[in-house]
Amino acid sequence: MVYRMTGAYKAPAPSFVPLSGKLERKHRGACSEMLATAWLLQQGYEVFRNVSPFGAIDLIACDPVSHEMVKVDVKTCTPSGEARQSLTYLFGKKDKRVKLLFVDPATNQCSWD
Repeated sequence: MVYRMTGAYKAPAPSFVPLSGKLERKHRGACSEMLATAWLLQQGYEVFRNVSPFGAIDLIACDPVSHEMVKVDVKTCTPSGEARQSLTYLFGKKDKRVKLLFVDPATNQCSWD
């Protein structure tokens, strides 16, 4: 099941409390997905969330101008960036149609792989 979120809503800049506390892994991932959704909406994308706990992708983002559909896998990255480099390498070999969107919970910043 997928829920649609449109870019008509101007999301405020994400201002969540940094996720450096003792959150469980699943909660940390859910917070990162919400940050990624807000960031994509700010970029003008229409966002569809995968609400199933299974699946290779977390979000589908559609650019309303070019009509490009992007399959997004959200990853929470560490401040050191070591996990980011290895994930980029591993996913680069798997499926080129899925883009990695890294979320840094310490700074609430998002960036593509």
